[in-house]
Parts: sequence; C-alpha cells; structure tokens
Amino acid sequence: MVQVKADAHADTPLQLITSYLQQAKTAQGEEKDALIDAALDLAAHLDDYLTLSTTPATQELNNMIDATLEQDWDALHASGKTQFKYTSNFCAGTFEAQFVSTLCQLVQAKEVLEIGMFTGTTAGAIAQALPANGRVTTCEIDPFLKTHAEAQFSKAGLQDKIEVVLGSAHDSLPLLAKQGRVYDLIFLDAEKVGYLAYFQKVMELGLLAPTGAFVVDNTLFKGHVYRQGEDDEMTTALKHFNETVKQDPRVHVILLPIRDGVSIITHKPAHLRSEDPVVSGYLGQSMTQRFKLTGKSALVTGAAQGLGRSYAHALSQAGAAVMVADLSFEAADKVAEEIRAMGGRASAVAADVTDKAACDAMVKACVDTFGKLDIAVNNAGVNLSSPAEDSSAAEFETTMSVNVKGVFFSCQAEAAHMLDKQDRVIINVASMSAVAMPHPQKQMLYNTSKAAVKKMTESLAVEWGSRGIRVNAIAPGIVKTDLITKNESLGPLLETWLKQIPLGRLAEFDDCQGTIVFLASDLSRYMNGTTQIIDGGQQFL
Repeated sequence: MVQVKADAHADTPLQLITSYLQQAKTAQGEEKDALIDAALDLAAHLDDYLTLSTTPATQELNNMIDATLEQDWDALHASGKTQFKYTSNFCAGTFEAQFVSTLCQLVQAKEVLEIGMFTGTTAGAIAQALPANGRVTTCEIDPFLKTHAEAQFSKAGLQDKIEVVLGSAHDSLPLLAKQGRVYDLIFLDAEKVGYLAYFQKVMELGLLAPTGAFVVDNTLFKGHVYRQGEDDEMTTALKHFNETVKQDPRVHVILLPIRDGVSIITHKPAHLRSEDPVVSGYLGQSMTQRFKLTGKSALVTGAAQGLGRSYAHALSQAGAAVMVADLSFEAADKVAEEIRAMGGRASAVAADVTDKAACDAMVKACVDTFGKLDIAVNNAGVNLSSPAEDSSAAEFETTMSVNVKGVFFSCQAEAAHMLDKQDRVIINVASMSAVAMPHPQKQMLYNTSKAAVKKMTESLAVEWGSRGIRVNAIAPGIVKTDLITKNESLGPLLETWLKQIPLGRLAEFDDCQGTIVFLASDLSRYMNGTTQIIDGGQQFL
C-alpha cells in the first residue's frame, strides 16, 4: 500500500486535501490513486464527522426534518400549492440547527428574526434554545410553507414562541421596525440576490441589537464566490454582498467555512467607534457586560434555602464563583451541587453566624477556595413572630443574635479580606419592615432587628466606602413561599397582604435576584449605603 504524505505546512482538512491533490497532478500510477483516495477520504467524511461530534437534535426537531423529507415537493409545485419549486435539500439539518441554536446561547438571545423559513426546522431549533419568554419572528413568502411549519410548531409545542409573518420580507421588515422590534440574532437564508438589500434594511431600520449577531447562510455559495470565471447572477450578488459588508465601517464580519459558508456580522464594538463613555460605555462595556460577575467570588450566608438559595444561584448565573454558607453543611452542599450541575463554580461551608470565630472561618474558607472575596451577601436571619407583650427574653436573644450580631460578625470577617482593596461589595439583607410597618402581623423583634441592619449598613458604608467596600442593603417584602401559601391559618392574613400590595401579588424569588446582581455589579458602582426596597409598593399603603 502506497503511503502518502501531505505538505508539512498543511494543517486543516482543506489544506491537506489541497496538498494531496496538488501532488496527484504530477504523480503516476498507484501513488496518484493513493493521493486522490486520501483527499477523497478527508472530504467525504468531514460533514458526517461534524454531525456526529455535535449535540444531537431533539426528537421534536427530528420529526420536523422527517416531515420535510416526506413531502413530494415536485408534486406540490406541479399542483400549484407552492410558489416555487423546492427540494428537501432546502431543509436545515441537525448540524445547522444546532449551530444557530448555539449562537442564540452565546448572545443570550430572547428575540430572534429569521428571514427565509422554508419548513421551519431552524426556527424550531432556535425556539428550543430561547427562554420561556423568548420569541422567534420568521418571515416567509409562501403560504403553503407557513401552514406546513405552523402545524409542525404546534406538534412540537413551540407555537407560542414562533410567529410566522407572511409576505415579502422587504415589506415585513419596516412593519416590524414600526412595532419597536429589535433582535438579538437575525438569521438570513433567503433569495441570494436580495442579501445586500436585507442587510442594508436591517441596518437602516436598527433591527439588530447593539450586542446582537446577524448570521447569513450560503455566503460561500458552493465556492463560486472565490472561483475565477463564475459570474452568474447569484454568485455576483453574493460576491458584492461579502465585499460590501466587509467594507462597512459599522460592522465586523467573519466568514466561516461551515457547510456552504456562514457569515457572522456584529456591530463594531462601541469603544472602537467612540471615545465618549456615554456612547461607548464604562470601560468600553455594554450594559449586559456590566451585569457580568465573571472572575468574581461571592459568599452568601443562609443560602441553603429560600431567598439565600436564590441569591446564590443568581450570582452564579452572572458568572461569580459562590461559597454557599449555612448552619448545615449537607444542606449548603446540596445547593452548591445544584450550581455545579448547571455549570457554575461553587463550594459549601457550615457556619453559625452568631459565632465570631465561625464567621472568620467561613470567610477564610471562601478565600482559601477561590483566592479572594469580592462579594458578600449577608442573608442569614430568623423571624420569631409574637406580640410584643408576649415576646420572651429567649426570642429577643435569638432574633438579635442572628439578625444583628450575625450580620455584624459576618461584615467584620468579610472586611478583614476586603478593606483597602478595590471594588468590593457587601450586601446586607434587611426587610421592608426596616423602612415601613408591615401589618397586621405582630413581629416587633423582627422589625427592630431589620431596622438595625439598615442602620448598620449605612454606618459601614460611611466608614468603609473610602477603603474600597461599597455596603448596601436590600429590603424584600413578603415573598411567596410554601410556608405562606400552603398554611391555611395564614389565609386571612394573605388576603390582607394582597390588598396592601399595589402590584397585587407577593414577591417571587426572581424579583429579588436581579437587585442582588445589580448591587454586586459595577452598574451600581456609585451606590453606597442605600437600602433597595422590593415590596411591590406595599410600603405606601
């Protein structure tokens, strides 16, 4: 068997194929055949390997692809049911669908526009990647394809996340713009001669979000765009499109040799277009980038359940490594494992915040694990409700010990590793009861302790602000938990609370998560000593 060897500088599959074929031009006999076979072997198996090495499609998406392959497209066109003569090759495969789905995840897309739908497999893959409140708007000119795709979307349970707009996309885009639509990702796979007009219209109408991506399929067009002598209408149009986009000062573009070529177009970074921080953002960051806590380490006390658990997850979702602290190591580690299972970095530590030595050890565990402490959320607390005249000395001691002394000891321990550094954050969890008088529940001890947390936060903000630590507090209102909603004895009280809240509902855990991330991020870098109230307006009634 003849052994073949590629040029030493050949590295990629395409370079190797080229090397083998160039050698074959001058080779003879078995050597020539071996070189051609080596090139064919590389070329023939590339696409299959890409698909095999890519996350497989869901069953719902495979069903949509099968429904496309089962159609007799020639017969449909011959009978006048379709406007154009299609083939099953128009259908996006599982690899292409996963590629676009991955891009949605990378740009954290919520709103996506597709120009050119065909049977909806790409739209379906995108919809599966979007959050529950995400939406795909897809433009399609053929009524048959709209009917076909919508039936498949319903079978897949995606009908509420996909809107099919029928008609010419050239007409639909201005209408979408008038509705205030802006998209995190735009996917274009329509008539090639119209690509440049679509791009220009998207840019003119401001349909692409500042941090969004415009993905354009088929931009290599079977290689015609870079081969000499190819000058048919579509090839010429795509050459002009590729060159025009490359020269456009508003955008950056990269053309990837994936399948038939994919161009990814993004707005040129704002800091490269303007030196004005109002325009380019603080340190050249977008607003969404400023929410990121990547590279930060955080500590959350009382994090094994309830609000504390939700804060730990929120900080992790924003990119922070999280130390989960609670009385029970097992309970804390369960939350840490939840975070790790979602791809975050987390560890657990057992700590009694009423014990100063335990607080010191808790913070040391965080620093030993993550190398530093950037963010601390002092959440551990208790609520022993009783009429003031009946409150016992033991209840007083427990409430003040956990809610006040525990926060103080935690702050002290945290400050030992934070003071005289830069951009450190402490967030103390107070309560709406620190700024208003919740009623009719009788909880004098709790109200007093949380008022103390508020004042402690303000005092520490004044003392430590100049030394690199911002100290703020959050004041949640009544949060919807099983303890409240499933306790029949609290039914009348729950009805009273709902009447007192202008928004007409109790707080959900996610209502408080955003404030924690905001206060932890540099978006709040000039906020110090504040108490952020999250009560749906209950304080005013």
